[in-house]
Amino acid sequence: MDRNRTDETVSRSYPYRFVVLCIVTFLAGVLLSSAVIWFYIYREPAASYADNYRMLARLRSQIVYSSLVIYAITSIFIIGGVAFLSLLYSHRVAGPLHKLGKFVRERADGHLTGKVTLRQKDVIHPIAGDLNTLIAYYSAAVAQLETRAHELDSAARMISGAAQPPTGEELQKALIHISEKSCEIGDILHHFRL
Repeated sequence: MDRNRTDETVSRSYPYRFVVLCIVTFLAGVLLSSAVIWFYIYREPAASYADNYRMLARLRSQIVYSSLVIYAITSIFIIGGVAFLSLLYSHRVAGPLHKLGKFVRERADGHLTGKVTLRQKDVIHPIAGDLNTLIAYYSAAVAQLETRAHELDSAARMISGAAQPPTGEELQKALIHISEKSCEIGDILHHFRL
């Protein structure tokens, strides 16, 4: 196993990056709405006081309408940006979790071959390597158990299937062989403490 790798499953910076992106999106919405307000409401002063007064009277009615439009545009922009970022980041978590769940269910059904691969950008990418290491370890242990069980079965068949009863020395050798294989199976199973 790679000892240089950090033991973090999900990077500690993940939630901070998400919050920073949401804040940047919000600030971009505020700046955009400020620019819209400035260009929409700003008027050059008229030449006379009466013209300025008429312009202010028209602006008074437009300010409420303009404020509502700008608030709506800004809200849509901010909500849309945060929703997009949330979907983007949830895709980096939910998709890989679904893939890992499917992989684990297949392994639980006894298919101890294959590897799970996740994209480098996925938040839980380090779990894939750990899971692949675990599956490789269990696959090797199952292969050893199958080999020892086959050897144990062969020794038992040799004793029971002999044409003539085995001599005491042959029986003792066969029993020692069976005992050794049983101990090897026990040693392999000892690593699987539940």
